[in-house]
Amino acid sequence: MLHVHGPVGIGKSTLLRRFAIEAMESGRTVVAVDASHIEPTKEAFSRAASLSELQRPVLLVDSVDAVSHLEEWIKDCYLPAAPRGALVVLAGWRAPPPKWLADLVWTDVTDVVELAGLSAEESTTLLEQMKVSGSGRNFRASFADGHPLALRLSAWDKADDAALHDEWQPSLFVIDHLMRQLVGRLPTPAHRRALEICAHTLDTTEDLLRAVIPEHAEETFAWLRELPCIMAGDYGLRPITVVAEAVDRDLKWRAPHAYLAMHETMRVYVRGLVDSPSHSMALRAASALLYMQTRGRWHLNGFQEKIHETRYAAADGRDVRRLACEMFGESAGELVDFWVTRQPQSFVVYRSAVNGEVLGFQCLLRFDRWDAAEVLIDPVLAALQNHGEGTGLRSGEPFHLVRFMVTREEHSQSSAVETRMLARVTLAALKSDISEFIRLFIALEADSSLLPLLRLVDFREIAVIPGEQRPTALLGLDWRAVTVADWIKLLDRRMLFGSQVPTRRYTTHVEALSRAVFDDAVHDALRSWHQREQFTANPLLKVRLVAALPPGERDQALRELIVRAIEAIDEDPKARGVRAVVWSTYVVGGGTQQAVARNLSMSFSTYRRYLKRGLAKIAWYLWQYEMASASEAG
Repeated sequence: MLHVHGPVGIGKSTLLRRFAIEAMESGRTVVAVDASHIEPTKEAFSRAASLSELQRPVLLVDSVDAVSHLEEWIKDCYLPAAPRGALVVLAGWRAPPPKWLADLVWTDVTDVVELAGLSAEESTTLLEQMKVSGSGRNFRASFADGHPLALRLSAWDKADDAALHDEWQPSLFVIDHLMRQLVGRLPTPAHRRALEICAHTLDTTEDLLRAVIPEHAEETFAWLRELPCIMAGDYGLRPITVVAEAVDRDLKWRAPHAYLAMHETMRVYVRGLVDSPSHSMALRAASALLYMQTRGRWHLNGFQEKIHETRYAAADGRDVRRLACEMFGESAGELVDFWVTRQPQSFVVYRSAVNGEVLGFQCLLRFDRWDAAEVLIDPVLAALQNHGEGTGLRSGEPFHLVRFMVTREEHSQSSAVETRMLARVTLAALKSDISEFIRLFIALEADSSLLPLLRLVDFREIAVIPGEQRPTALLGLDWRAVTVADWIKLLDRRMLFGSQVPTRRYTTHVEALSRAVFDDAVHDALRSWHQREQFTANPLLKVRLVAALPPGERDQALRELIVRAIEAIDEDPKARGVRAVVWSTYVVGGGTQQAVARNLSMSFSTYRRYLKRGLAKIAWYLWQYEMASASEAG
């Protein structure tokens, strides 16, 4: 006996028809039964699947799930009465229950086969046979994710054949057909919404359903678990890819405003999971956010593949260097060695869970100052410094650079590794204080397939740096120019309407202060450091230093800039002791100037001289920052 199981539309019925042909060609008698077309009773099954007086028959039962309540009777009563030499094939979307496989009567005569989707190579071959070529073939293959029915439907969909160089999108004909074939009629609006929620994210839990449809969460979660197109994973329920695509696109076309409202509610919930103390849970939540924000606009693959992500260790050095050299040349290997020495904690290595093979590595560097040696050695950092000189990227202002995102070329899991890398960057940005992630830059191959995705999420191209084997593109995202809240809203709108939605910059009235008035305002801000009402009335809150931010965020941003200016005093070796005077007087506060001088073990005259010098340095630092901001705006 053979149990064949797999999702709806995966090819079980086609396989049974093939079995029937081969059985008849070998002289056997075939009895074929579609259990979904008979009465779900013992009598009806016995009549449809009668094997009496047949020699060496082959019984093929399709849609056996329709009579799942008869499984015990079929196993214990019906099949033992079959003629000697009979072959039986049962096909359904569920795997056989464990008690069937544990039954000693059946253990030695039963095989189980799970039908998965076609591989990438098989999908390409099928589309080629159906005369689909070019980028249109790649987009169709990504949409179908190996599902044979979806592949054939997408191949027949010729709506965009005149522009196959553009991204293919499934027509309403394809979506309607998939909805009818794979989803069918849904019991209630609440069940429909539960399926739409499940289709919009990576993993659905009862808690997620409760956040969107609180009255129906428990009922609909139990219902989802029983659907043939839904699979259970480590983190929750998820539909097969083609069902997720069809259901999500159907709602987006049918009710775009309801779609956006559902998305926003789900995004808030999933964003909260990013703060989970479990790294694996937080990374999965970041992956879910990335997946949700690109729904229908970009196909991110490999979320379910088993890949090990580990911090760089010395034992990884040879494999990582070899991979860098294969992709970018010997100079890239030298740069990897350089950055491993400088920031080893910035490297993450990705390995196959099957054989331990290194599939790729990522390097996310953090900087808060320019280092002459680093700029001299790494041409990407040199290009970034040139860019920074024109945009106000100054020493002391933190920024992050994804220096390497390297995957093994044309490996079957390369896209899955790239997806993990993007999720890790997303997680780092979301879990960091916004003052730490105020600017993010990414360097990758100039012909990388990820470039359109990065443009979709508002990364701007800065430079292309020549390389030994291939050029490198440098892109950046600046959260000073657009608030995080507005950026999230931009991604929501681009998910719904496409990349043509323009970036919405925050605008406000900006005051221009003279240098003297500016310096006085700096002194006032320090004097009112612990007096919130006076601090929030400071004129500096209306200059370009913080004007790009919403009013509610300017207070904290100004404080952070002032702290940065105080810390920058230490960059002058002749100003030893000045920083401590300013910090103790204003940031610590709570005492008279005479008391601060005594605590610092210095004379009052020296203290006053240091304080005056420190105030001048802070005002100069902030004025330079203001001038750079004005230059950038102009």
